[in-house]
Amino acid sequence: MKATGRALFGVALCAAATFGYFAWWAKQPGFGAHEWPLWFVQALGIAVAARAVLRPPPGILRADRFIAGLCLVLALGVAGLFFLFTRDAMYQLPPAVAAQLAPGRALPALARTAADGSAFDLAAEQRSGRLAGKKVVVAFFRGFW
Repeated sequence: MKATGRALFGVALCAAATFGYFAWWAKQPGFGAHEWPLWFVQALGIAVAARAVLRPPPGILRADRFIAGLCLVLALGVAGLFFLFTRDAMYQLPPAVAAQLAPGRALPALARTAADGSAFDLAAEQRSGRLAGKKVVVAFFRGFW
């Protein structure tokens, strides 16, 4: 039972890092630049589960070693899915619109809510002439999802 307990602890570490990412970590400002602690916990979980399989305590049952192996596979699967999500799915951003934004060019259609809560359409404001002679700053940022 000792090897199974260690392997389950490794799976719990991987699961805690994964679910902690979605429950708390992703809501923190600047989280994308500071994911290394979660990767460290993932690696620690895999190492704990692998040690339970590769160096089991003496006198364990074959079934206990088999369950520890399944836990190692589960820890690797959880860490692999975490990797796929954070490195592939999360960073597949839409194409940049920087080519559409240039001095003298017409502004792209962009309807958003202004700071005061009113509707604001960038292209319509330019066509109406209300932006003539004014400098406009448009800030784009990724919000919480």
